[in-house]
Amino acid sequence: RRARGAAMLWSNDGGADVEDAKRDVGVLKEDREKCYAARDAYYKCADAAGSGTPGWTSQVSPGQLIHKKCAKKRAEYEKLCKGSWVKHFDKLRDKHIRLEEITGPGR
Repeated sequence: RRARGAAMLWSNDGGADVEDAKRDVGVLKEDREKCYAARDAYYKCADAAGSGTPGWTSQVSPGQLIHKKCAKKRAEYEKLCKGSWVKHFDKLRDKHIRLEEITGPGR
């Protein structure tokens, strides 16, 4: 007897549900990889622009300074990553930058 609300893990269609699940996992992995690549490209651009150079603005994302050279990369990053991920990654990056300012690079 099946518990109330529990889903059956098998089907009579020769395992199509299992194949669908595998395909979904593959799609999710591809999406994550695209997100990470967009994030890394944006951060690389921001690092190359340097914090002391003119051209920084917060017009692309409220509260987040973005160099005008990197605006397209930032938009792509925000497009390919979930909003909660962008917020999380940005917080981690800000924390890492502050830590490097205090302790020095590479610590």
